Amino acid sequence: MPIRPRSNVRQDTIIPYELWCEAFAHSEPSDVLSLGQTCKALHALVAQRSIWITILASICARHALFAPSYPLHDMDLAQLQRAAMRPNLLQRRMKNHALPGDRLNEARELGPVTILDLSQLRTSPENDGAEWSFHRHLVPGGRFLVQVRYPRASEDGMAITTQGPFSATLWDLGVPSSAPLSKPILMGAKDLGEYVEPVASVVSSYTGASKYILRVAIELGNSDEDRLVVILLSVSLRQVSHDDLVFQDLGMIRVTGGVQDELQEAVEPIIRGDLMLIRLTWNFVIWNFVADTYIVISTGIDLPEEQFVFTGKLVILFVEWWKKRGIRTWKVPSSESFKDVTSHSIVAPFDGPPTPPDHILPLPYPAFQNYTSISVNVPRGSLDLPFSFDVFSSPRLKGYAARRGKMTPRTPTRCMRCTLDNAKPSGEHHSDNMNELALVVEPVLSFSLNPPVTGPSLPLPQFATAMSDGNLTYAFLASTMKEYALAGGTGKEYGVFAYTLVPTGALPAPSAGPSSRSGESTVGQAASVEVVRLTALPQGNFQSGWTACAASGRLVDKDGPEDTAVLLDYLA
Repeated sequence: MPIRPRSNVRQDTIIPYELWCEAFAHSEPSDVLSLGQTCKALHALVAQRSIWITILASICARHALFAPSYPLHDMDLAQLQRAAMRPNLLQRRMKNHALPGDRLNEARELGPVTILDLSQLRTSPENDGAEWSFHRHLVPGGRFLVQVRYPRASEDGMAITTQGPFSATLWDLGVPSSAPLSKPILMGAKDLGEYVEPVASVVSSYTGASKYILRVAIELGNSDEDRLVVILLSVSLRQVSHDDLVFQDLGMIRVTGGVQDELQEAVEPIIRGDLMLIRLTWNFVIWNFVADTYIVISTGIDLPEEQFVFTGKLVILFVEWWKKRGIRTWKVPSSESFKDVTSHSIVAPFDGPPTPPDHILPLPYPAFQNYTSISVNVPRGSLDLPFSFDVFSSPRLKGYAARRGKMTPRTPTRCMRCTLDNAKPSGEHHSDNMNELALVVEPVLSFSLNPPVTGPSLPLPQFATAMSDGNLTYAFLASTMKEYALAGGTGKEYGVFAYTLVPTGALPAPSAGPSSRSGESTVGQAASVEVVRLTALPQGNFQSGWTACAASGRLVDKDGPEDTAVLLDYLA
């Protein structure tokens, strides 16, 4: 039988300290704390700062957090433990407020612990006479906020009245091991010049050896001019200082041809290493901003709102429209295939021949007999395979009833969680390059959402998607909660919900598997749904109003006038 070590024996005489660190780096922080309660020796081991520096560094890598968000070597033991525990604490808090998915209208609102007014983030005099709009981006990690200020659009909403230059600022909201700073600290600012396009999105990236270098992409869009402008900046935070930081220009391009008719969250560019993926109406543009080269992938699909993922080696497009429904993937061509950017301009013609996808997979979904409406919840951004996504299937009204807004009887939305991965190699077909292998979609869980009102719940996914990782630990949707009388029809009250899945039992697999024609499938283990209602959003913007970080429990409203800006912290 194994020999139980005496409590006064140092643990590193049995298992080397380095192995403990390695084991703890792959463990949940709550499990490490529980282990420390088993004996005095392990309690002493778990109480070492160096252990928790290793654990928190692992949490940052696991959740793709910006490393300077946590000054590891300046934090005491309690701060390190609180920061490492925050992802677990948010999940636990949501679970404590959750209700079954068929009781959406009864779901209790999960209020934030701290609400911070961010209208103070103004760098221009209040009496300057100018009217400004702002677009904000919370850098994953929850500590740093990028804010871009630009002239407010004219009253007709069709153009910008230039009243001053665009500018970008970087703010320190406070280390997310405690409450946010009551007065965020301005760390740096940069004038960007004057443009006629409004700000469409702001995103950031940091990878590998450049994990202390924050890259910020600012996308401006003007559908009237059929043009996008992308400005790329960088700033080093290796030594976080509250002195003025200097933004460096990394590049700027103008993209013309096939720009989206409406500027929406779906146009957010994705940065992966030195590559940036830009989505237009018909095309993907991949820009190598270091080599200043590009290539265009023409999808042949005029559906800019469809979800997409960029791994750096693969472009993956989820098409929900019934005639072309499926998952299309393209390999990123070799660098030799890229063209040089000339005069900071890229032309992506919308009438060019489509680029044949390397793979087309059916999109599995639990279908109704007729007129099925499909929506997909895909974690946004740069992901590695495998990753999870959810498919929602609802009956769609047709003909006169749909035009008149007539409601059908209360009908559940059928849902399915799937994974997308490379097919597993076997025998002689093994390849060292996994991207050369075929992709496979596997239905994993089947569940349903029951609406509290007549008709289907018609979930609108993709709320605060930065809080979803590749396994959809957190997933979000908006749904009708109740109806009320409205002149000439029926009004609806919407709510925003975080939902989690709990497997409950096995479902029989159909003999033929997913249909190659439509993707219809009921494969997957049965799961129940737990939902929690989040705080109502400003101005009723329930779909794309937030930029968020689950690991810190912080959310910031994304755009709008300065007097509506707030930070919500659900843990501090």
